[in-house]
Amino acid sequence: MKPNNKIRQAAKGETCTLLFPGVGVHDPATVVWAHSPFPGDGKSMGAKSYEFCGCLACHACHDILDSRVKTKLDRDYLRAKFNEAMKRSLIRLWERGIKPW
Repeated sequence: MKPNNKIRQAAKGETCTLLFPGVGVHDPATVVWAHSPFPGDGKSMGAKSYEFCGCLACHACHDILDSRVKTKLDRDYLRAKFNEAMKRSLIRLWERGIKPW
C-alpha cells in the first residue's frame, strides 16, 4: 500500500493521541503519523504496517511506541494504548474529511 500523504500532512500541528504516562511534554510541533509496530497490522520485516494502522503521536510517545526509548511499560499495555489512540486518530481524520483508506 502506498503512503497516504494526506494523512501524514494532517498530522502536522495536531495533538498527540498516545499520551503515554511519564512523558512530560506532548509537543504538537513534533506530532507525526506513527505506524503500528505490531504484527497483525501489516507490519513485517522491512515493511511498515498498513497506512491506516497508525495514530497521531508526538516525538516522545512515538519513540516509546517504536522501542527507541526503553520504559517499564509492557507490550500489552502499549498495544492497548496504541489501539485507543488509533481509534481517536482515525475519528479525528474522518471528522476533518480525510479518508485514511
